[in-house]
Parts: sequence; structure tokens; C-alpha cells
Amino acid sequence: ANEAGECFLDFCPDIEDLQVVAPAGYEKPPSSDVCTLIPLEDAIIFITELLPNAPSVDTGQEFIEIYNPNPTQIDLEGYVLQIGPSFTKEYVLSGVAIQPSSHLVIADTESGITLPNTNGVVLRLYAPAGNLVSESTIYSDAADDVSWALVEDQWIYTNQITPGAANKPYLEPAVDEVLGVTFVLAPC
Repeated sequence: ANEAGECFLDFCPDIEDLQVVAPAGYEKPPSSDVCTLIPLEDAIIFITELLPNAPSVDTGQEFIEIYNPNPTQIDLEGYVLQIGPSFTKEYVLSGVAIQPSSHLVIADTESGITLPNTNGVVLRLYAPAGNLVSESTIYSDAADDVSWALVEDQWIYTNQITPGAANKPYLEPAVDEVLGVTFVLAPC
């Protein structure tokens, strides 16, 4: 019985105290009477690109990109994306897997997550067992039409928005004119 005197069958008799459901980080396999720890995720997955301030209207154009560098598919069932000052805004992934050496793009219309344009925020990805798998660095004051992207192991703003593909560095207009020809874009 709980503190109010209501009787419940202990869902996890192997764990101390009354468990009405499996506690966070535990699971109860269908053919088992005991709850076991969900193994911590050991596969490496990266958050790689965020588009917080799309040109014109943001809704329907913002996205979060995740990359799987592993040689095997990763089932993302139960993974959680969190954002916000206290990480109170979240999206639980369901029914999705990320292929080997591939990117997964999650649109704002799918996740319900609106990426702030001005406030400094961090996006985090947690495995079902509750361990932190990946996080972006803090970004703020995102200009129109640039993404916050992980390029060569550094988070930077880039004007080369690449949903579902490898990220590229920011391109600057060329300053030099050679024989009357001006180059439009050149790597910074």
C-alpha cells in the first residue's frame, strides 16, 4: 500500500520501496518479473546542426540534425531532445532509427521545438537510460539564414546550410579582384 492506503502490485519487486511503474533508467521485459537497468548508450551520436533563424518565417523551416558516425544503425526509440533555460522543453523520439554514417533531420513541425534566435541556449540529446549522448554549445543572436553547425569539431555559424549532409564552413565574399574578375564566394 502507498501512503494513502491504496493497494498496488509492486511493479518492480526487486527494487526497494513500492514501484507502480518502472523507475527512470529501468525496464521490465515482458516475460520477466524483475526490473533491470537499461544499459547506458555506448554508441556515439552527435547533434551536428541547428537552424534557429530561417529566412522570412521560421516555422516549418527550423531543424535539428543528428549524425550517426557508427557502422551500424542506431534505434532512437526513447531518445530525448531537450532545450530551454532549464531543459524543460523536450521531444521524445519514437519509431525512428538513424542509418550508419548518416544524418537525421528533425523539423520543428515534427518535434514542436522552436529554436530561440537571440537567447543563448544549448540543445541536449539523452539516451533512454538517461545518460547524456550529445549536446551543442551555447549559441545566441543567430542571424537570418545561418545555421549553428559542428564543423571540424567546432561549433560555428555558417551560411552553408546543409540539412542531411556534411557541414561546411562559412563562405565570405572575395575581396580581391584579379584581372577584372571578382570571385563571388571564397572559403574564409
